[in-house]
Amino acid sequence: MTATVRPVTAADVYAAAWARMGVPFKAMLSSISAYKGRVIGLDSYLCRHSFWDIENRCYLNDIGALSENRGTGGGAKLIEAVVSHAKGRNSAAVYWLTNNGNVKARRLYDYVATLTPFVKYQV
Repeated sequence: MTATVRPVTAADVYAAAWARMGVPFKAMLSSISAYKGRVIGLDSYLCRHSFWDIENRCYLNDIGALSENRGTGGGAKLIEAVVSHAKGRNSAAVYWLTNNGNVKARRLYDYVATLTPFVKYQV
């Protein structure tokens, strides 16, 4: 057998991410919000073990809405669904990061969650 090696492509990543999110018992999950049959928002989240709690924690990896639908409640529904999923599995917390300048999203986040004093470092 002769193996070949090639770089990972965007299509590979896309296919793998959607495959992982579509399996309910996996740690990586995703939800959509819809209005009148039309998708208006999407989230992805990861529930994982924690060094600080016996219970899992869920990280809201990404949440987005079509610009014309921001502020209509779809994002809040997505966050509520993640929190419900987490509570149903006795997770200790749901948390996420956002850009400091993301004013419209932060209005929602300030309404549904508590801003923590943590600062992100990255290498």
